[in-house]
Amino acid sequence: MTESAGGARTDGAAGASGARGAPGADSGRSGRDAAGAASPPRPRQVALGLCADGGRVLLLRRARAPYAGLWSLPAAGPRAGEGLADACRRAVGLPLGLVPEVVALRLLVAVAPDRGAGAPGGAQPGSGPPAPGGGAACGPPPPAGRSASAPRWVVAVFLCRLPAGTPLPGRAAWLPADALPEGDVMATDRRFVADALSGGPYAVFRRARVRWDLRGPVVLDYA
Repeated sequence: MTESAGGARTDGAAGASGARGAPGADSGRSGRDAAGAASPPRPRQVALGLCADGGRVLLLRRARAPYAGLWSLPAAGPRAGEGLADACRRAVGLPLGLVPEVVALRLLVAVAPDRGAGAPGGAQPGSGPPAPGGGAACGPPPPAGRSASAPRWVVAVFLCRLPAGTPLPGRAAWLPADALPEGDVMATDRRFVADALSGGPYAVFRRARVRWDLRGPVVLDYA
């Protein structure tokens, strides 16, 4: 299930400058409690843009490893001074050369890595898992005070609207929302699309546990 959460994602699936899970000004940093003790880092934030039209959704093909060639939702982490909606607008707008309308927040997912999950591409033991969506490895294992099953990312899926007749770049395509090809679309994003489009007018909150391997993310739990 996502631009870097510690590792930059700058391929076409995240926009020219998006990073899946890249933190904002203070996202993911630890603080201190009243006694001065370090508190666990907060989950990193990821914004995904879901553009739907006539039963189809807009996906972008990843251009860089890991998981080059897989389709995923446009995604980015908020920069300093940005909110999640701003990051979503940038993730969708930069690859298309426009400013999309962010209509509504449809889904929030707290994503935790599977205990012992490693990064793709032959990463050394002990390196952190990639971000949701297959971004680069996000550093060391969970720090003291946070278990391996604690959420590492918060993914926000926004429904977006594009102007009619928007031309698409070569790595973008409209795919049927109810028949996204397994193995060609990020497993996390397939779950996100189905959940975000099946809900009502209010945002739905979910928890997910994900393992990443050389073939892409595997969703172990989603509830």
